[in-house]
Amino acid sequence: RGVVIIPLTDPAMDLMDGRLHKFSLVRGEDTVVIIVIKKPDGKLAVCLDACEICPPEGYGQIEDNVVCIYCRTPIPIETLGQKGGCNPIPLKATMTDRDIRIDVSEIDRLWQDVRTGKTKEIVK
Repeated sequence: RGVVIIPLTDPAMDLMDGRLHKFSLVRGEDTVVIIVIKKPDGKLAVCLDACEICPPEGYGQIEDNVVCIYCRTPIPIETLGQKGGCNPIPLKATMTDRDIRIDVSEIDRLWQDVRTGKTKEIVK
């Protein structure tokens, strides 16, 4: 159990800058990557760096889109936080005026679905 706490700002970054930010969490033999980006409406999207369809190779950012590294599908930033397709898998997170908090159990549950291919079964 536990909680991952990501500060909104520190000397090296500002999550409100509109750029894609990645954070790694070691879980057993896996490294799970969490992405955070500010959407055009000012809210933060917090997701796994993986989707329900492609192998979990993650996302990059090109202008107003994040792009699936595996299939090169552009995803409009405003759609992040919504489930389905090649969108990054959303994580339930609590936002404060200082940080983002994510239950490790939420991360583990969703990552297990990615690792075992269960997310692909949902898509079929």
